[in-house]
Amino acid sequence: DELQPPLLQPLPSTFFDGVTCIDFLELDIEQIPEPNLSTLIFLWDMVVKVLEHKQQNGMDVDKLSKIFAPFLYKDADSARNAQIRTAIVNYFKIGVQWRQQNKKV
Repeated sequence: DELQPPLLQPLPSTFFDGVTCIDFLELDIEQIPEPNLSTLIFLWDMVVKVLEHKQQNGMDVDKLSKIFAPFLYKDADSARNAQIRTAIVNYFKIGVQWRQQNKKV
C-alpha cells in the first residue's frame, strides 16, 4: 500500500505564506478541496479538544502545530520544505484558533 499524499498537497507552497491571521484563513480556506477541507477541520477540532486538557497532557498549540504541520504539506524540494515549515506551523495554529473562536457551546 502507498501512503496518501499530505492533506494540503493539492495547494501551491505559496498558499501558506499569505495566511497570517484568521481573517486571511477565512478568505483562503475555500481553496482547499473536499474531502481535504473536512478532514482538516476535523483535525483542528480534535486539537481544540486536546487543548481543553492542556494542564493534564502538557500539550499546547505550539507543540501540537509542530507535530501535525509536517503531515499537511511536503514540497519535493527539501530546501523549500525547510523554508515553508514555519509558515505551515503558523497556518495550523491559526486554523486551531479559528476553530476555538467558532466552537459550538
